[in-house]
Amino acid sequence: MLPGAAPDKPVPRHGGTRHRRPSHLLCVSRYIGSRSREPCRGPSVYPRTVKRTLVLSICSLAACGTDPPDAAGNDAAPPGDSRDGPSSGGASAAGCQGATVCEDFESTAVGSTPGTPWTISTPNCMGAGTLAVDSAQAHRGAHALKIAGKGNFCDHVFLSSAAPATLTGTLHARFYVRFETAFAAAHTTFLALADSTDAKDLRMGGQQGIFMFNRELNDATLPALSPTGIAQSLAPAAGTWYCVELAIDGAGHTLRASIDGVARAGLALDTTPTPDIDQQWLNGPVWSPRLQNIRFGWEAYGGPAMNLWFDDIAIGTAPIGCL
Repeated sequence: MLPGAAPDKPVPRHGGTRHRRPSHLLCVSRYIGSRSREPCRGPSVYPRTVKRTLVLSICSLAACGTDPPDAAGNDAAPPGDSRDGPSSGGASAAGCQGATVCEDFESTAVGSTPGTPWTISTPNCMGAGTLAVDSAQAHRGAHALKIAGKGNFCDHVFLSSAAPATLTGTLHARFYVRFETAFAAAHTTFLALADSTDAKDLRMGGQQGIFMFNRELNDATLPALSPTGIAQSLAPAAGTWYCVELAIDGAGHTLRASIDGVARAGLALDTTPTPDIDQQWLNGPVWSPRLQNIRFGWEAYGGPAMNLWFDDIAIGTAPIGCL
């Protein structure tokens, strides 16, 4: 994603030139009398009158102060350092734009479930649904989270993060999702966020074959499931990865979603009622969500089973963007 860094430039020192220290297990320096005490520094050029002694220093990575360069010759970030910002969830922060949670499932073994900060959630009851990291499908890399979703409510299963409870301002999320089959007409959920204001969930899922939101408190939908409303969303195709971006502003009472970088009018809630879009939602109680978690999985209400995969999840307080 990031363009290659420019080559290191020499830095003047003692009338000569000092190069940036090399990123190698084997560090070679020219030791100039007693004037240099740093055997892992790069070569230095001094006047010819100064006696030069070649010293071979074998250093650990820690002693050399850096990791081996990447394939492009750029110094790699040291352990625990993220050049794209903080992350958690056992994933590289590349492509997460400083998000609080960044997960690509590459560090979790196939057949296992991710550890901290993730937990498995089966609210109210547990059935036949399962989840585990899988290698049959992946958006990037080799792994993704597979949900084997079943058709009854108690078969629901989710991978949950409590990150939203710790964040202030607008919640932004970006994730990739792939469905094995197209949505049916029945209502289903693949993303749920607990809202402590409603004491219910905000849900994103499918109904009438399209992406839609549902407010569990009063069963309002976004968009309205009229022909006009349905046309303002998108019907996902089977076997296709979709980039879903969310922006949820509880204080501003707004909700926006983009699919593959395209804002969908049918998935936008503001404070002005729009027929066939958010009028039904706004006719209900004022929506001021205080989100406590975000859960990725499958929940059906007497509807179809579904195998689906999630990958490249990022959660934060600023727009993240598709990869």
